[in-house]
Amino acid sequence: SEPCSIYAARDGVIASVSDYMGYSLVKPGDTVTAGDLVVSGDYTDKYGVQYKLHSYAKVMAYTTHTKTVTVPFKSVEHIRTGRVKNKYSLKFIRFNVPLYFNEKIIYNNYDTTKSEKALRLTDSFVLPISLLKTTYTEVDVCDCVKSEETALKDAYEQLFDFEYNLVGIRVLGRDYETQVNDDSVTVKVILDCYEDIGITRKID
Repeated sequence: SEPCSIYAARDGVIASVSDYMGYSLVKPGDTVTAGDLVVSGDYTDKYGVQYKLHSYAKVMAYTTHTKTVTVPFKSVEHIRTGRVKNKYSLKFIRFNVPLYFNEKIIYNNYDTTKSEKALRLTDSFVLPISLLKTTYTEVDVCDCVKSEETALKDAYEQLFDFEYNLVGIRVLGRDYETQVNDDSVTVKVILDCYEDIGITRKID
């Protein structure tokens, strides 16, 4: 019930506007910039009556998403040895209580990851206590030299992951730009997309 208008979340060319509530200020073919007002919930009719509505619309537009990845030929990699050490502690509101002795990690090289899990009595009743877990994973540090072919493959895999994670966005086409440098390769993807760019904002 809160009055709001709809704005463009990103640059694009309007494909269609389905305004179920509110007053559309754009039409198919219009070019918009991120931040532009596209559907207003605050307007005055021809009789001078002012309305403040909760705008609801689907604003479909053609957009462009880009991503650039650089992969060096030489890099330092961490290879896991399989040895893992976990340490646990209880987190109260403002302090932690270790559930381990203050022993040192004997690994020369290791990666650290942390996770937190709230304690529950039931599915709907959460205690103000969390279990903290710190994982130390031993790794061997080694220098890695990649061929141009391998570096390009890694770059494309990262770009595929980027595209895969574009939730709710339809990719209509893609174009790649590749540059081979003395010490690395750089690949840029330009995605032609189709998406709902409307975001709501409260009317002051």
